[in-house]
Amino acid sequence: MIRVLPMAASLALMMGLYLISTLPADPVPPSPPQAPAPWISWSLLSNLAHVPAYLLLAWTLFFSVNGAGSARGAAGISFGIAVAYGVLLELAQAGVPGRYASLGDVGLNSLGAAAGVMLAARYAARKAWRTDESGGQEDAAQG
Repeated sequence: MIRVLPMAASLALMMGLYLISTLPADPVPPSPPQAPAPWISWSLLSNLAHVPAYLLLAWTLFFSVNGAGSARGAAGISFGIAVAYGVLLELAQAGVPGRYASLGDVGLNSLGAAAGVMLAARYAARKAWRTDESGGQEDAAQG
């Protein structure tokens, strides 16, 4: 059973990632050899932004498919979808002026997706454990 709200959030994140990833960019001119590159650059920050973006994507995908089977199955499906989507976006960037496909970005996407799946599975297990221990009373009181 697919859950509507997490799936809508997943699709919105996917659309946003697509729009951001396929915006044309100005090619970055090489820096002069005598000028040291800054430690924190726009390129570094934009690359590191892959991790939380794919963490959120995997999290929402996990809760979209969790409930259709085991949490392990939901983790595998959500991780697979998030990583495959990241690979497809990297390939799509290859045809965008000023953008390029990067295996490093795929790695960061995968790292974020793995973290998102692990956190979502842990959250779901903790919530299920609390529900089982309280006999379902906690969920009724919260929502």
